[in-house]
Amino acid sequence: MANEQQAYVDKMNAQLKEWQAKIDEYKAKAEKSGAQAEIDYNREISELETRMKALEQKATEMSNAAENKFAELRNDAEVKLDEAKQKFRDVLSKIG
Repeated sequence: MANEQQAYVDKMNAQLKEWQAKIDEYKAKAEKSGAQAEIDYNREISELETRMKALEQKATEMSNAAENKFAELRNDAEVKLDEAKQKFRDVLSKIG
């Protein structure tokens, strides 16, 4: 794997770890909220976790990709990362 490719995958994995920590925080807040709020928060958290799993799979795919396939995978990953960032912002505004 080329250095650029490895660096990108490492950066992506670091972002995913950071987001996992946020998800853990959100879960703790959800448990402390009222019953309906907890249901709503857990729905949001579940969506975040689904996005995280897709990104983890993408990172693995990128790690194993040939250099000529990497650019295409990177473009797709960047779109998914941007979508996940927006979802995290949305959840943060609701859960705080």
